Amino acid sequence: MNGAQPYFPVARDPDIQSYFERLKGGPMSDAEFEFPGGGNADGLAQALVAHWAAEGEVELAATTLRLEAIAAALGKVATQANSDVDIFCYTLF
Repeated sequence: MNGAQPYFPVARDPDIQSYFERLKGGPMSDAEFEFPGGGNADGLAQALVAHWAAEGEVELAATTLRLEAIAAALGKVATQANSDVDIFCYTLF
């Protein structure tokens, strides 16, 4: 978005030793590894926007239409693929 403040720092802050935070809680559960949104790109986009809205990230949540357009484009490409190699799979030769 034009004129918006950067979401992440654009330069190193000399007063901060690390941008990483220690994890709170114990080991991850099986549910934390599930694909949000029912296993499809459109559902993932909707789940992501809902998460951002719940977190108060108004600017990120406002990207709904763009995320849905990206999800639709990915779905279109996936249906055109011949299934030799999934488009979401990074193949090394």
